[in-house]
Amino acid sequence: MRNLLLICLLFCALFTDAQTVLAPTIPGTLNVGGGTAAVTPYFFVDWSIGESTIIDTYFGRNATATSNVGFEWNVTSGILQPYDTKNIVYNFLIPTWTSKEIRLFPIPTHNIVFLDFRSITTGKITIQLVGRDGKTIGTKEFNHTNGNSTQQWNFSNQPAGFYFFRILLTSDKGDILKQGTFKVEKI
Repeated sequence: MRNLLLICLLFCALFTDAQTVLAPTIPGTLNVGGGTAAVTPYFFVDWSIGESTIIDTYFGRNATATSNVGFEWNVTSGILQPYDTKNIVYNFLIPTWTSKEIRLFPIPTHNIVFLDFRSITTGKITIQLVGRDGKTIGTKEFNHTNGNSTQQWNFSNQPAGFYFFRILLTSDKGDILKQGTFKVEKI
């Protein structure tokens, strides 16, 4: 009797497996949960739960340059990209400033910080002052030509604490050439 029961179970298992139809294997992402949140009116973050391990990168070109991306862009599936319509977003593929190209002094400061640019690369420099909470306090832009230029930032209206300068250099075409974040302290 036991042998007959075992044979029936084995037959049912084989029959059930024979009826299974597998879906074709195509690249894709199955997102079983997540959402979107607006950190500020201009900065959105997406999150997900349960993404697959298939990761592809797609490249594209804009018809016109934007201040955040320039002409060229890429998106990697499997990793959700931050979307920021006003602020500078760090990209590890873009070169950072070297200590020979930019100096900030005096740090710590009571009122004025000087930003001394010595880069030989020409383009538009965008400076953002960001608080510890991540909010942008102010922005300055100027054209930098081959050589030296010095900008100053007045901290007299800011309370004591730590701040960050996000500094971006873009070409005339809108391509991002240099980026970096620098910590300053107002005392």
